[in-house]
Amino acid sequence: MVAYAGSRGLHNPFQTDTLNTCFPKKTDAGYLFPNTAIPNNGCNNPPPFTGPAPTGIVPFTMVNPFISGLLLSTDFKSQSWYRSLQVNFNKKMSKNLQFEASFTWQRSMDTSSGSFAGDNFSSVPTAATPWWDLNLVKGLSDFNISRNLSVNWLYKIPTPASFAGPAGWVARGWSAGGVMTISDGVPMWPLTGLGSDPLGQNNTEPMDIPDLAPGCTPKNVVNPGSLHYLKLSCFIYPVAPSPAFWNANCNTNPTALLGETLAQAGMNPLTCVNLMGNLPRNSIIGPGLVDFDMSFIKDNHIAKLGETFNIQFRAELFNIFNRANYPLPDSQNGAGLVPLDPLPQPGFGVIDQVTQVPMREIQFALKIVF
Repeated sequence: MVAYAGSRGLHNPFQTDTLNTCFPKKTDAGYLFPNTAIPNNGCNNPPPFTGPAPTGIVPFTMVNPFISGLLLSTDFKSQSWYRSLQVNFNKKMSKNLQFEASFTWQRSMDTSSGSFAGDNFSSVPTAATPWWDLNLVKGLSDFNISRNLSVNWLYKIPTPASFAGPAGWVARGWSAGGVMTISDGVPMWPLTGLGSDPLGQNNTEPMDIPDLAPGCTPKNVVNPGSLHYLKLSCFIYPVAPSPAFWNANCNTNPTALLGETLAQAGMNPLTCVNLMGNLPRNSIIGPGLVDFDMSFIKDNHIAKLGETFNIQFRAELFNIFNRANYPLPDSQNGAGLVPLDPLPQPGFGVIDQVTQVPMREIQFALKIVF
């Protein structure tokens, strides 16, 4: 069987915890937030606000300047796209062999994957997203697995007719089966600024989007097979396009640097921490899965105790090759996917969770069927 499946979703729920946020200004270099180092500039410590709350997006102004704190919201504006190639081959039991293979090659994209919150999935470090521009959050779904191959088989081992007596009893009734699963990993979106609000959003759950350093791409920022999965050196804050832009707009001395200059902290002198980066959402793929399970079964039918009476012995081996199937670096503990704040965090990109499936396990069972 070969099939194509696709869908298009409109007006899906878009969840955010930070409706009341400081709006940025769109520039040729990206979204620019107010320079918080300037007193009474933008949304941090603004001058008294006496006019009515704005009815549209006003740069360097809060959505509602008269209130503070968490503003949860649900807006039915999220969209989704799905398409896939699905292949299935099924061989029914004949000549002692049963076999089935299924392969899916798919792409699921959306602007929000959560149905009741913005951070339903472990790859999402925060429920705060830039809801004011869905182009920033359009990307692979948090649950997207691009390729998935699953194969299962069962073989009834024949017994030579010459086997009789005790040897025949030992040799008869055996079958072997297995399941193989090979799949790509799920995507992730490393974010920054979850603790220090370098952008100056002035909301309860600040976040920032990093840039990739020159020479780095979403494909080469990972170390496959290593517990230090992400390369810290590949993630940086945006760099101003020119010294004139930096002098006019950028925070030259972020408070988190503790009095050091950008150069003293090992950062590019034109680093602009209040300029939002452009790393696409969910453009980095996590570790995949390769798993082989097998079972050996011996049926011992005892006709004297009934037509269906059977004492079945089972030996089952899970992850038979003992492969370490690493998960994503943890994001829910607030460290695994937070590379800069604005200085590098030592635990960034390190896998410190248990594997997706356990290491090799072997179990034996005796089953009575009557």
